[in-house]
This record gives sequence, structure tokens and C-alpha cells, in this order.
Amino acid sequence: MNKVLPSTEENIYPKNIENLEAILKYFFPDYEIQTDFLLESSLSINQIEFIAKMVSENIFYFNSNLGIDGLKIKNLMSYGISALSKEESSWEGSKSRKRIIEGFRDLILHQYVG
Repeated sequence: MNKVLPSTEENIYPKNIENLEAILKYFFPDYEIQTDFLLESSLSINQIEFIAKMVSENIFYFNSNLGIDGLKIKNLMSYGISALSKEESSWEGSKSRKRIIEGFRDLILHQYVG
């Protein structure tokens, strides 16, 4: 699955609160910004930016599957991180959550891998 994520070697910016806030404000201007969970992740800043871009460009998918209550940055990015950076065997959560993660992963693979 990591074929979709940019390489960490391509990363040129440090992963810090200021850069994470800039990414989230850019891709999710109407949402309350949360960064702690991203600062603690093993993903590089360019990988987080890629996931944020994919989630924001496909927000309709999450809106139709989660409804308005599920549209919080931490929740949205959690789905994106699982779908785009983790093996299916390590996905956590309910059967419904895993179905949404799988659907998002397939949507992105269809768009970018063909």
C-alpha cells in the first residue's frame, strides 16, 4: 500500500506543530485543528500532507459514510492514515470502520494507480 505515499526521502520540511497546523488549515479550513495525534505518528510531514490532500479531495466519500458528526479532522485523518499507510491486517475498529477504510483505500488506488 505504501506505493501511494511519497517517500520520506522526498521530505524537506520538519514535522512540527506549526507545519502540521498549516497543512490542516489549508486542506480543512472549516474544521477545528487538532495536531497532537499527527505529531506522535511515525509518518513524515510530506506523507501527512499527502493523506490530508486525499482526504480533503474525497470528503464526499466520508460525508456519505460517516455523516456530519464523523467529520472531525482527527477522525478523518485516522481513516486516511489507516487506508494509505497501514496493512489491512493492522486496521483497528468495528467491521463498519474497516469497511470505510477499505472503501477509501480502493477509491484512492483507483484514482492514482489505475
